[in-house]
Amino acid sequence: MAVIQMLTQIELNFFRTLFVIACIGGILESRKSRKIVSWINALKLYIAYQVITCIICGYLCATSDANMESACFYLIPALLGSIFTMEGGLIFVALGIIMYLTYSDRKRFILSYAIFVVMYMFFMSTQIVPVILWKIGKLIPIIGTGISYGIEYLLSVIIGISPMDIGGNIFTVQYQWMMILALPLILLYNHQRGKACKYFFYLFYPVHLLFLWIFAKAVPIF
Repeated sequence: MAVIQMLTQIELNFFRTLFVIACIGGILESRKSRKIVSWINALKLYIAYQVITCIICGYLCATSDANMESACFYLIPALLGSIFTMEGGLIFVALGIIMYLTYSDRKRFILSYAIFVVMYMFFMSTQIVPVILWKIGKLIPIIGTGISYGIEYLLSVIIGISPMDIGGNIFTVQYQWMMILALPLILLYNHQRGKACKYFFYLFYPVHLLFLWIFAKAVPIF
């Protein structure tokens, strides 16, 4: 999928997000072995690894030429399992962890899922983030602008809230609130494994995105 991203500039690759969620979920799952120190150390090592890979990827992107930029932006972070330029950012990793922690309690799950949707839409459809960044740049002497740009960069490539993408019509631009409509379907999950067809979905995901990309290129939009 990362190779397809390099060739097409498609920004979608949720495989990476799911992989990070699975890694953190696996570490948290190890708590059940009652080895408290071991899972905490594993989490610390994983966080340290992510910090290092983000620094490496950020440096490569900043120093790469036009020919290598796509590889540094899409392929290398994917190969490293990095959260750098990950679809949805840490925001949707947080959602995955919330779902993992609450899946056995329907009421907690519904409430936490709904709160996530509301909070995400609040940040994405209001100007609160740009206003905060503007105030940081104006109110902190000398280094305020640099701090503001640094926070904006982290929000865009790691956290998952790009100030440049904030605002717009909630039906044509900021329509992520519609994910609340998935809640009834999620609640139908009976905690049993379905048919073993995971390889079909591994194939379907990149193929259907590639098809939609070709279709969008072929059909003029008026």
